[in-house]
Amino acid sequence: MYTRYLPPADYGTYDLNIAYITFLSSILFLDIWGGIMRFMFDYKKVEEKAYAVKAGMVIFSCSTLIYAIAVIILGNLLGIDYKFWLFMYGLLTNIQQVFGFVARGYGQNRVFAFGGVLGSFVTIICNIIFIVGMKGGYQYLYISSCIGLLVNIIILERSVRFFALMRSCGLNKTLLKEMTIYSLPLCNSAAFWFCPTSIKFLN
Repeated sequence: MYTRYLPPADYGTYDLNIAYITFLSSILFLDIWGGIMRFMFDYKKVEEKAYAVKAGMVIFSCSTLIYAIAVIILGNLLGIDYKFWLFMYGLLTNIQQVFGFVARGYGQNRVFAFGGVLGSFVTIICNIIFIVGMKGGYQYLYISSCIGLLVNIIILERSVRFFALMRSCGLNKTLLKEMTIYSLPLCNSAAFWFCPTSIKFLN
């Protein structure tokens, strides 16, 4: 559908920008969602798991600020169009990752799976409406993805009550330090993305 209704150059630009934002997010956010879930399992009591969530969100918030600055600077340097929607796509993707891993940390695997399926379905429907029906440009690929991610986030929030978790406990500074040290090597996951992707581009 994409290649039929979008010019190949536009779809290629979209695909390349998604690759940029994925690579950037992997480095700046330290894959903190994996760190959050790992430290959640250190606590047996359900209410204590919120300490890991709150510490992880401090790191996530700092990463988000750096991410916003990086998108603005790199977007201007590289002449990227629709920087706002690209920024929102990356941000919502990372929020969805955090919410999803927190849900899994609380054993809500069915909700995690259901949210992912429904979010993907909504994205597909929106793409059909915007691109096929309204003859929109490739910016609607970002917009449709953002809508689908937002639906997924809402479903996860209704199940996990993420914002209530943030208010239920204080910040454990020792845990914050441990989680930062643990998560720093996780940004190397970008290398696993970079190797096959760079080979694909070179070919």
